[in-house]
Amino acid sequence: MCMRTVRKSALILVSVAALFALAICAACFAVVSGTDAGVAYADAAYTFEADYSKLDTPYNADAQPFPVTVKENGVVLSSDRYTVTYTCSALEDYASGSVAAPVEAATYDVRVSVDGAEGEGTYADYEYTISPKALELEVSGSNSYAYNGASFSRNVSPLGICIGDEQSVNVIVTYTGSRHDLAPGVRPVEADTYTMSFAVDNPNYKVGAVSDTLGGSPYLTITKRTLVAKADDVSVTEGRTPVLTVTVSGFVNNEDASVIEEMPVVNTNATEVGMHSLTPVGGKAANYEFTYERGTLTINSRTAFGTIDSSAVTIDFSGVFAPNTAYTGTIVDPKGEEGKEIDDTVSKYRMTNFTATAEYIFKISATEGGMRQDSLPEGEEGRIEHATLTFNNLNLDSSKTYYIVFMDAQGGVTKITNYEYANGTLKFSAYAAEGTIIVYRDSQTLVVWLIVLGAVVLFFVLLLIASKVSYYNDKKDIEAAKRRRNQGKDGYRW
Repeated sequence: MCMRTVRKSALILVSVAALFALAICAACFAVVSGTDAGVAYADAAYTFEADYSKLDTPYNADAQPFPVTVKENGVVLSSDRYTVTYTCSALEDYASGSVAAPVEAATYDVRVSVDGAEGEGTYADYEYTISPKALELEVSGSNSYAYNGASFSRNVSPLGICIGDEQSVNVIVTYTGSRHDLAPGVRPVEADTYTMSFAVDNPNYKVGAVSDTLGGSPYLTITKRTLVAKADDVSVTEGRTPVLTVTVSGFVNNEDASVIEEMPVVNTNATEVGMHSLTPVGGKAANYEFTYERGTLTINSRTAFGTIDSSAVTIDFSGVFAPNTAYTGTIVDPKGEEGKEIDDTVSKYRMTNFTATAEYIFKISATEGGMRQDSLPEGEEGRIEHATLTFNNLNLDSSKTYYIVFMDAQGGVTKITNYEYANGTLKFSAYAAEGTIIVYRDSQTLVVWLIVLGAVVLFFVLLLIASKVSYYNDKKDIEAAKRRRNQGKDGYRW
């Protein structure tokens, strides 16, 4: 009974002792090795205690020694009793290991070793990180510009750079548009909306919080410039096909229509005489958008009509005339004061002679519209630069010879001898439709007959005079002979 009790008590004591030993071992392992940050080997003499809260510390431009405490039998050793070696393959000065406390942001392999001691338990290995310092970025300035061919950007201010690093830290901005992906640091030129991303060119820093003074996420918009596409005014004679063109203006940066990918166009189905509106459509350019201005298509008439006041005379015109063109005219009395002044003007240009008589004088002007020029390029067939005038109900003597003098509003004078007249209709061509028209009757034939008759009369008068002179000479001779006979002289010779 007593032996059984003793044996049971001994078993309990052994179990307690084993548990106590395990607890002591676990505690020692925790003190020496800590977490996964490092592994230490030590016997009862040395312990290595790292401050695990500082094994990842931000860059501050100063040397930052590894945070460790070394103890010998529970007594803290001074720093000159152990050595801390830093190794980092990414840094030249630390590639082979260095005892200098690091400054640069990097991850270092650290070994803490007791000077003069060797073997397990005399050193500990750790991983030590100096992480890049996060910079706050403040984006400011306008976020919208109009395209002008130059590059644009926004202001980016880094906050939190350590003293002494100001000249070695640059923020690199990458602008990414919906149609343009730019390399880092390249400022955008083309019209687009660009998101902004950031990087720092110094490995000791990284991008932290980003704020935009305008609110929201930073971006930059370059808007398209506006081009004005205007349909060019054009006139064409009825029956002809117009050439429709568009003029574009508003380019910047010395650019021109060569930057337009698709030119605006203008179309029309108009064929009737009159004025028709033209509006461009379409157009495409990378950095421009279009607004449109109307132009006018004028389809000119081939005919016009005119009347002469207080007269039955009417005028039909053919040529090229503005839509709705109408003419009116007045008759000037050739024997009146105005008629004589007109005749004197014609005489100054030597367009008449003393045998001509002004029979009709018409002054013609347009009440609306007027004569136009065919819109075909010069030299092409069909160019019309004159008008044909047809006077109706005009009485002329078909047996007489006439010619026409045309005086335009600018003072030009033209003599027209090529005309047609029949049954009260006089037709001729002129280079204009407005002006003064004088119809001269040429009396040259009558004058010639009068001159001939005068010459005949003059001949007989001279013949009569010669006969009279001969008669008087003979009479004198007879009288002289009688006187000589009376005086006893022979008056005649036989």
